[in-house]
Amino acid sequence: MSDHLKDTYGIGLKPTIGISKDSIAQVFGEASDNYLGLSFVVNYFSQELSGWRPKFNLNVSGLKLTSSGKVLDFSCSTPNSDDCAFKDLSYQAILASAQKYVVYGGSVNESLIEDVSITTQYRDERYRNEENQLYCDTQVQLVFDNTAAPDPSLCGDAVCPSRVNFQRQILHNYGFPDNSRCEVGGGLGTKYIGINSEEVAYYTEGSREDGITREWAGLQFSINPEASVLYKNPPTNLLRPGDDDQSYLDTFDDLIRLSVDVTQYDRMSRLLADGESVTFIKAFDDPDGGFDETKLMLQAGDQLPICESNDIKADGSKEVLYYNESESAINECLNKMSGFPSFRDTDGDGVGDRFDALPLDKNEQLDTDLDGIGNTADTDDDDDGIADNTDAFPLDKTETLDTDADGTGNNAD
Repeated sequence: MSDHLKDTYGIGLKPTIGISKDSIAQVFGEASDNYLGLSFVVNYFSQELSGWRPKFNLNVSGLKLTSSGKVLDFSCSTPNSDDCAFKDLSYQAILASAQKYVVYGGSVNESLIEDVSITTQYRDERYRNEENQLYCDTQVQLVFDNTAAPDPSLCGDAVCPSRVNFQRQILHNYGFPDNSRCEVGGGLGTKYIGINSEEVAYYTEGSREDGITREWAGLQFSINPEASVLYKNPPTNLLRPGDDDQSYLDTFDDLIRLSVDVTQYDRMSRLLADGESVTFIKAFDDPDGGFDETKLMLQAGDQLPICESNDIKADGSKEVLYYNESESAINECLNKMSGFPSFRDTDGDGVGDRFDALPLDKNEQLDTDLDGIGNTADTDDDDDGIADNTDAFPLDKTETLDTDADGTGNNAD
């Protein structure tokens, strides 16, 4: 374990070992089995490694160590039998053979991106349940968090909030050991990526006539990593992220690019791959407790859009106020979700970040095909293979010709 931690993370640690009463009897008395049952714990907290403050915790229990210096699978009750193979000591062999292990940790960085706190958190848990099934649960959470005063020029005629929190996060299960043996639990061999983005405005009490003190807008993506054109390859270097800073910078830019307003629903829905969905959310705190929310969910394929409004009570219960699963749902939701500006204009081009496809480039505001190149510089804005100067519909990848010049592309005409 110590060798693995040093080779992988560059940290020198020694596990704290614990043994059961039965194992103590084996050590100091007459051994009834030719293996030793033990558990161990590793804890690591660092002040800083390349600008990151990492933490690492590993708990392993139910490990069977033989006198030959090898390990047995926890389910093995008869050593040397055909189904009880001895395994050479290694990090993966130890985890795969133990009755249970839990590893969790993460890192924090507050200097890589100006005024942004980056937090990684991960957890990997595996154990045998009462039915002797292998339970697995793995997840990583990557959060970019920033709180600042709003840009007054973006408030318009509305009351400006006292502060605004911008949070963008990714949930995924990349970078963990093979889970093909897992029988129950989360993930079970399927890679997943979820993206959440929120812009939360806090208002001074009494500053708004409606009494609202917190209002927010955001979105949630469910990504199909195998086919997505929206996002792939999240960072997986979680304990020593300083060795891979660029992937975190790239991911931050990607999340800004994807953090769009509900008014951009059409562009986003066209880019959804099979199995993907996007849900736009607008919500505000209820002065009586709880909050009210409106959500527009769009799915790839022929699925109908869904618009719903809910009253979330202070006790967590939900009252459905409105539900519409039809083509008219989009317009209904747009009417209910309008009127929330974006309070940050990072590149100073006069367009709030949530409405700006490239909020770090003052020369660009639109990126129709989400390829990271703004429409001003992009020679094929809709990524249909036809240059803009010969494309009758440079912002619609499903159309390139309009023979009768009636404004309807040949495919739809």
